[in-house]
Amino acid sequence: MYYVYSYSPSPPAHNYLLSHAMSKPLWTQIFDNLKAGIESGKYAPDAPLPPELEIAEAWNVSRLTAHRALYELQRAGLVVRKRKVGTVVLGPKPPTAVRIGALFFHAGDFFQGNLLAGVRAGLPEDSHLSYVDTGRDPEAEASALEKMRQEADGIVLFPTCHPANNELLRSILADGPPLVCVDRHPPHVLCDSVQTDNYASTRHVLGELVADGHTRIACFCDFEEPVSSTSDRVRAYRDTLAMAGSDSHRNFYAFPYLAPDSEDEYRQMVEMVQDALVESQESNDPPTAVFCTREHYASAVIEACGNLDLAPPDIAAFVDRPPYLMALPGSVRRVVQDL
Repeated sequence: MYYVYSYSPSPPAHNYLLSHAMSKPLWTQIFDNLKAGIESGKYAPDAPLPPELEIAEAWNVSRLTAHRALYELQRAGLVVRKRKVGTVVLGPKPPTAVRIGALFFHAGDFFQGNLLAGVRAGLPEDSHLSYVDTGRDPEAEASALEKMRQEADGIVLFPTCHPANNELLRSILADGPPLVCVDRHPPHVLCDSVQTDNYASTRHVLGELVADGHTRIACFCDFEEPVSSTSDRVRAYRDTLAMAGSDSHRNFYAFPYLAPDSEDEYRQMVEMVQDALVESQESNDPPTAVFCTREHYASAVIEACGNLDLAPPDIAAFVDRPPYLMALPGSVRRVVQDL
């Protein structure tokens, strides 16, 4: 079988060569012309290019020059040389599998585990998901970020929000793979994040307490100002009490973070909350309601009130782990994150 080609470069070869002979090598001119034809679709994928001899005659050059142009096209990954066929245009390369690095600090936790499952469900089937448990350790987080910076096409981060890693995060955001934070984002770091509206949710539930006549509302929270979810809840608490004409600092109690899965640490939480309740009750106008930034504080308030033989106050609490709903009485106003 014979193939008949009609090939004439535009503009005509002799005019092109006369005007550009002093500026570019001849093989480069042929390379650029054929490359433009491939990119424009003139030469379709799997279709052969004109043979060397035809190119040489059309451009009035030696066959060696035409060979060099086709060789450079092959080096550029645009064509492949096949015996008995000639030089064939390559089709678009199949997409490579996406590699995603997921950095969480406690995927065994109900909330983080569900977020990680959501990440997996949102990825294509042929993608690769590498999970790293940073253990809530900023140094471990930094080490994992450096590794994923080199190996991953994208990073999903449940951040510790420790300020020591802010510069590293800014560097990755500037010239590394795309990075998205989930649940919270480090303050002073501009990045994409997927999180609930902690501020608006807090204003809503505290607004209900104020509407019921509560203006003296205590706040029990973790001392975690760098964590945006906590700071947003605290900011909403202060703004709500300011609007109600109440002092938001008087009954504000921030405690060191204690793990919810440790019985010993939960006992410590109950003791700290109990001491805070005793202190608040000694004032002339004790709080009549309590806002808890975590559901564990609500449980601790109820237990501490039982120890002190006090009637539990009205309580509003964030429930980040829905299984804990069973541990809280129905009178507690719950803010439940939708997973």
